[in-house]
Amino acid sequence: SFVAGRRCIDLGCGLGLASLATLLGKPSHLALSDIDEEVLRLAVRSCTEFLEVMPEASTNSVERLKLDWADETTWPQTKGAFEFVCASDVLYDESAAVHIARLLSHLLGEGSRDTTGSGENGEE
Repeated sequence: SFVAGRRCIDLGCGLGLASLATLLGKPSHLALSDIDEEVLRLAVRSCTEFLEVMPEASTNSVERLKLDWADETTWPQTKGAFEFVCASDVLYDESAAVHIARLLSHLLGEGSRDTTGSGENGEE
């Protein structure tokens, strides 16, 4: 798994479906992020309950981050705090794409690489 032992974040986690799939890859840390506190609460609950019934999908920690892509004050303080970003259904308009591009650069930091599966070096 390309998330095994890595610090991961689910960007715009919603109810946490992609987070649950990420947990199967055994990351060292998983952050669930969304702008909606109630959604985050439910997503973290889903992941916690999943880990209780699937202990082999263990991770060192699961955290929740209230994150607004357009507001840098809500971003993690440490640039490059994550090694893998998971995101599903987040590019719903042009402004979201611009904010997410800036946020990805911050989350992954220097030396990050494209693992989108779009082809060699991100080419299609």
